[in-house]
Amino acid sequence: NRKILLVVIYVPNGPQETFFQKLYNRIKDLQYKEICILSDFNTAVDKILDYKGNNTRLERKKTLPFFFYDLMKEINIYDAWRERNPEKKNNIHITLIGTSPARD
Repeated sequence: NRKILLVVIYVPNGPQETFFQKLYNRIKDLQYKEICILSDFNTAVDKILDYKGNNTRLERKKTLPFFFYDLMKEINIYDAWRERNPEKKNNIHITLIGTSPARD
């Protein structure tokens, strides 16, 4: 018998630090050996590859909080799309005013 934790989430737009902190803590508390996360993170996993255009202000763009990358390493979570497409852009279009990001 295998127990797999299936996590399906939609991360809200706006400030995400608290959301990701709660998600991080909850996943760690459950202590599953196998975890599958299906998500619309509403943010970039890789700010270089996942943003369209050549804006040099990358530090201002939304990415996963650093502690979430630690969780990914700790429990061996990886981005399956990125594993299959290591150099391909998974673009997020950013509009300057009024609407939320949309992926290609």
